[in-house]
Amino acid sequence: MGEQSFIQATTRLAEHYHRFLTDAEYKLYRSAIEKVLCWLNTLQNNGNNYGLIHGDLHQGNIIFHNGDPHPIDFGRCGFGYFLYDVAHTILGLYPVQRELVIKGYQSIRKLEEDWLPALENFAVMVMIDNYCHHAPIQEKPRV
Repeated sequence: MGEQSFIQATTRLAEHYHRFLTDAEYKLYRSAIEKVLCWLNTLQNNGNNYGLIHGDLHQGNIIFHNGDPHPIDFGRCGFGYFLYDVAHTILGLYPVQRELVIKGYQSIRKLEEDWLPALENFAVMVMIDNYCHHAPIQEKPRV
């Protein structure tokens, strides 16, 4: 995910936030969105940090066959920052598991010097994007 797709996603949130956020809560989201967009504008994309990504790489989209992980559901696949996928993957994990994912990633691709603050920013971006993605869904509340 890059700047343009994030802007498109936040447009969906603007249209549908009233279903699950108050105006005050949405104002906080808007502030976070603006901070993420400003930060994204500072990034340089190159072959080391940007390319084809899954875009929705979480535990539910990884299956195991013969002990090996395989991603599924490529509906949000596109070009974006590799750390976006890493942030998406580790959000649902315990700290020890997160560390293992980072070490595994580093065994294949070297992380840039400022990777930790970038990963934190991408984690915020992922959480906002998830709300944006699900905002239009109208489900009956469970009783």
